[in-house]
Amino acid sequence: MTIGHFGPGYYSDIYEYDYDSVLGLEGESVELKKIDFEKLSKDKVFFFRAGKDLHLQTAPEEMSISLNFMVRKRGKQKFLDQYWFDINNGKVHKTLENDNYRRAKSIDMIVALAGEECFDSLYELKDNHDCRRTRIRIMENLSVLKPELKSDIWKNAMKDSDPRYATCG
Repeated sequence: MTIGHFGPGYYSDIYEYDYDSVLGLEGESVELKKIDFEKLSKDKVFFFRAGKDLHLQTAPEEMSISLNFMVRKRGKQKFLDQYWFDINNGKVHKTLENDNYRRAKSIDMIVALAGEECFDSLYELKDNHDCRRTRIRIMENLSVLKPELKSDIWKNAMKDSDPRYATCG
């Protein structure tokens, strides 16, 4: 949710896409549908739907302040990746470095510091963590720590209906 607080506000091209159809691979084609062009003026509220809406902001004519809130339901938080899109070409440019990204990258640090000592703990998490990106990073690291167990490590992931797993392992 974004609220115009001060000044004339920025302009925003608003697009819609289907999150579930996107793997999030750099250069991946994405169907983007332009649904609106709005100006965030003082006291106006934009509500963006997670995994549905994206917006391209154009700078305001003069100093403006907007307030941004990430609204999440307690106990029902989905760990959705966020993407930076190449609007002109309808492609994923890259995955944004949000909390999911930082959490997944912390797995690399844990493995670098603890090595095989963390194997059992990470193995327990690999199928159960709520964040898909973190599960993938765990399995990638486990596969490096013990390459002989790679097929066992990825076994459950490949049964998952999420097509993102097919690009891994």
